[in-house]
Amino acid sequence: MADVLDQEEVDALLAAVEQGSFFDDHEETSIGSAPVATEHELYDFTQPEILTKAESEALHTLSEFFARDFKSEMSAFLQDEFNVQFQQADVLTYQTLKTAFQSPYSCLNMMTASPLEGQLIVELHPAIVFPVIDKLLGGGKNVDTSVPERELTSIEWRLVGSISERIINVLDRTWKRVAPLKFALVGVESMEHLVCVIPEYEPVVLLSFVLEMGEAQGTMQLCLPYKMFKKVLPRVVQRFGPSPVPLAPGISAPPLEEKKKSVEPNDTLLETIPDVQLEAVVSLGEVMLNVGVLEQLKVGDVIPLHTTAETPLDLKIKGVPKFRVSPAVLHSHAAIKILGAIESKK
Repeated sequence: MADVLDQEEVDALLAAVEQGSFFDDHEETSIGSAPVATEHELYDFTQPEILTKAESEALHTLSEFFARDFKSEMSAFLQDEFNVQFQQADVLTYQTLKTAFQSPYSCLNMMTASPLEGQLIVELHPAIVFPVIDKLLGGGKNVDTSVPERELTSIEWRLVGSISERIINVLDRTWKRVAPLKFALVGVESMEHLVCVIPEYEPVVLLSFVLEMGEAQGTMQLCLPYKMFKKVLPRVVQRFGPSPVPLAPGISAPPLEEKKKSVEPNDTLLETIPDVQLEAVVSLGEVMLNVGVLEQLKVGDVIPLHTTAETPLDLKIKGVPKFRVSPAVLHSHAAIKILGAIESKK
């Protein structure tokens, strides 16, 4: 039968533990003849290490493609310079992520990525949202960079919806290189504690971007649940990783020629060109007036032009004549009718 400690031995043992001398004398214990070391490494459960080096590098490359494409999309939409830069990729639990949101009034967009099950979150910081709204409402080059401490109004949410629509367009084009995913907006919210689309302790991959427009700067974060995207991660590595890896069951590898073609820099440019907005101008005519006539002009005067009512007009794109047109009316609005193309001079 094992020996039982008496009260004095118990008191001595407790005193040694309180003073720390017990652990100093027992850094190594032995079971039989095998020593057991007490050295250990702490594991942070709030930042699980679930991504391999190849997966991290592949996500970084994919995010660079997204940043470049989103920059082109927003610059064309706002008719102003809009910079997007990928910052980093982290792995956190969703509970930790919610406490890491930089503002209590962030714009949280909940999205699906069919056919994957679950929802992802795209967070836009108010520091960039409000300046973009100001720009959309007619603000000039010097947009208001102040950040109101309030929730968005219903009208402002509609304007944010135009940003979300372009995020979805770019996500579709970016992930098309990897898998046929179709992204869709299913809800918006500004209070992170009201968003419960991901379990608290589920690991998520956080892709962080810095957005700049003039002096305004803010962040955008893509929160991808690991459980939702883990089936396509091998496909991401296959496309953008340092070397090919076996694909998950049910996902076929892309042809090698298609892979090389998909990462060409011109691909994103060609896909973005149809959305670029260009200025189109139609001039009714011209006339030369001297200063004396200009000084005598008054309301109601009619100035004859060198062109007649039947003369075809030129439709100019960025100042270059492209089409012959004639004036028309459509639904009570002034319009033009295309008569033919103007051959460019070589």
